[in-house]
Amino acid sequence: MIKKEEIDHNINTSWKMSIKTLMEYKYGLCKFILDTSNEKNLSKETTALAMQIVNYFFIKNSYFSHDKLNVACSALTLSIKSKASKTVVLYDIFNIYMSKKKNVKIKDFKKVPNADIKNLRNQILDKEISILKLFNNLLPDEFPFEYNYLYSIILYPNNKEEIYNFANKICIDSYFTYVNNLFQPYVVALACIFFAAKFLDISTFLDNNFKNLEQMKFIHKDNMDEKQFLRALYEYEEDPAQLLLNKNNNKGDGFDKEIKYFYFNSLSLDKKLHPLLKMDELLECIELISNFYEEMSKNYDLVNKEFNLW
Repeated sequence: MIKKEEIDHNINTSWKMSIKTLMEYKYGLCKFILDTSNEKNLSKETTALAMQIVNYFFIKNSYFSHDKLNVACSALTLSIKSKASKTVVLYDIFNIYMSKKKNVKIKDFKKVPNADIKNLRNQILDKEISILKLFNNLLPDEFPFEYNYLYSIILYPNNKEEIYNFANKICIDSYFTYVNNLFQPYVVALACIFFAAKFLDISTFLDNNFKNLEQMKFIHKDNMDEKQFLRALYEYEEDPAQLLLNKNNNKGDGFDKEIKYFYFNSLSLDKKLHPLLKMDELLECIELISNFYEEMSKNYDLVNKEFNLW
């Protein structure tokens, strides 16, 4: 994770690049990755990782000092290798890179000298090494999608598929922003679920009258750490009858129930959702995603714009 100050004051902002130029570079790179991933049917995790890599790379490095297409293609090939996702596509990514760099169609690759092909392949490999060094050889390996699924089941049992599918779409959009470099995956997931509920005109977990928040008490135990909490989320998902079982085991008078769930009832809203969640971070994440949609509504021409990344 990085600090917001690093985004607001990095090498690109220090060169006083216009906000529009920064947005076009960031959006264009992510759009290239998303379009290529969709074309090659890459997993959402592979796509997300590549977008996260590119965003992080250009927080630490200048857009003007690096071949942007090289970075995007290297992020894709590295993500494919990292997620063991369709490694056969690696050759296709290189072909895309070579066709744009040499301005030739794939069918005409035989005309490209072998020395040029070798040089371009080395450019991809060299940039992969630079990216790995930037991440200290530890690429992100956790994404919001799993949390989307688990929270959808628990918080929205009657609309879980709608919420989950919509939240995943918003989650992909979130990679056009820096939120996945700023916040933990569970923060981004909850923000995406919040927007999914809003767009679907369903009560959100931040509403005072949201009754399904009580479902979370079947997850919590006194002083759980993050790993124990995540394990409890998975166990709940693996056993759809868990809620009914807990209800049956909880028969008794109101006083017994109050004592049993005293710990849960004593928690603040953010801690009911996740033991490490901070409400200010969640609200900031929601605001940043909201700002992205607002900016896109003002700059809708970016959606269909052709970006020159090379």
